[in-house]
Amino acid sequence: MFLKALTIEGVRNLRSPELHFDKSLSFLVGANGSGKTSVLEAVSLLCRGQSFRSPNIGTVIRHGKSDLSVWGEVEDEVRGALKVAFRKTRTNETEARVNGEDIQRTSKLIEYLPLQIITAESANLVLGAPKARRRYMDWGLVHEHGAYLAWRREFQRVLRQRNTCLRNVGESGAMHQLDAWDRQLVELGKRIASVQSDYVIAVNAGLQRVLPALMGGDEAGFDVSVSYHSGWQEGDDFSEVIRATRQRDVELGRTVAGPHASDIRIQVSSRLASRIVSRGEARALSQALNVAQAEQLQQATGRRSLFLVDELAGELDAKTRARFLSLLESRRYQVLAASAIELEEMGDLADKQGCAMFHVEQGQVTKRRGVDN
Repeated sequence: MFLKALTIEGVRNLRSPELHFDKSLSFLVGANGSGKTSVLEAVSLLCRGQSFRSPNIGTVIRHGKSDLSVWGEVEDEVRGALKVAFRKTRTNETEARVNGEDIQRTSKLIEYLPLQIITAESANLVLGAPKARRRYMDWGLVHEHGAYLAWRREFQRVLRQRNTCLRNVGESGAMHQLDAWDRQLVELGKRIASVQSDYVIAVNAGLQRVLPALMGGDEAGFDVSVSYHSGWQEGDDFSEVIRATRQRDVELGRTVAGPHASDIRIQVSSRLASRIVSRGEARALSQALNVAQAEQLQQATGRRSLFLVDELAGELDAKTRARFLSLLESRRYQVLAASAIELEEMGDLADKQGCAMFHVEQGQVTKRRGVDN
C-alpha cells in the first residue's frame, strides 16, 4: 500500500494540511506538541477508524470543532487506486467510504489499509499482557483469511451467551442450553485455534529471516522464537477440556479455556522474553515482529504494509534505528516516522531518491526536502 496524499480537518492542532508523501521514507520532525504525532494519528484514523493515542474521540477533535475528517489517496497492489474518507463527530457518529461506497463497519477499513503502528508502547507486545499478542494475531488473520473476522465475531457472541448461561445454571432449561453453547464454542474454537497456530508458525519463519538484518550480526546469543498457545493444555482435545472444566466455569461464572485466552510465547534462548529482556530490547524485538508480520502479509497476499513510527529516537540506539529504517527501505515499505529531533540517520536516508523530510511547527506541516510525487 502506498499512501499518496492525505487531507486532514479538525484533528487536534493541525491546520487542515494537505500532504503528499513519498513512496519510501517520510520523516516528520518537530518539537513535542508541534503536531507531528497528530499527522500519524490522522493516518491511523483513516486506516483503522480509531486513534492509537486515545479512545476518547473528544480529545482528538480540535477544540471548537464538532467533528474531524480525513481523506486519503491510496495505491494498493491488489485493489488499485482507492479514495478513502473517514469522518467522526463528538457524539461518536461515524462515516467511512472507499471509492464513494459506504463502509458499514469501520473495522472493515483495516482490511483495505494494512497499517503497522510502532510507538513507545510497542514494547508491550513482548512485555505486556496476552491481549496485545492476540490483537497481533487478529491483525494478520483479518488480512489473510477472509472468514476469520466473522469467526471471531461469532465466537465472541457464543462466548457471551455461554457465560450468561453459566451464571444462570440453576434456572430451568439452563443445562440444555449450556450443551448447545458448548457445541458451538468447541466448533468455532477449534477452527480459530487452527488458523492462529498456522499463522504463528509462518510468522516465526519470517522472524528468523528478519532478525539478522535488524541485529546487524549481533544476534549471536540472541536466539528468538515464537510459538502458539491455544488457551488450553497443549495436546488436549478442546471438546474434552470444555467438558472437564464445566463445573469450574460454573463456579467462576465464565469460560476459562479457549482461544479468547490464547497467546504467543516469545522466547529468547529458550526463556520467556518478558522475564529477561530490557525495555529497549523489547521494543527492538517488537519491531522485528512487526516486520515479520508485514512480510507474511506480502507473501500471502502480495500487499505491502504502511509503517507509522512515532518517537523514532525513543529507547533505541542510533545503530538499531538506522538498521530498522534501512530494513524497511530495502523491503520497499512506505514509512512515516516522527521525531522530536532530526537524527543523523534521517539525513543520510532522506538524501536518497524517494525520501522526504517534513518540518512540523504549531500544527503547520512543511515539506523541506525530498522528491515530489
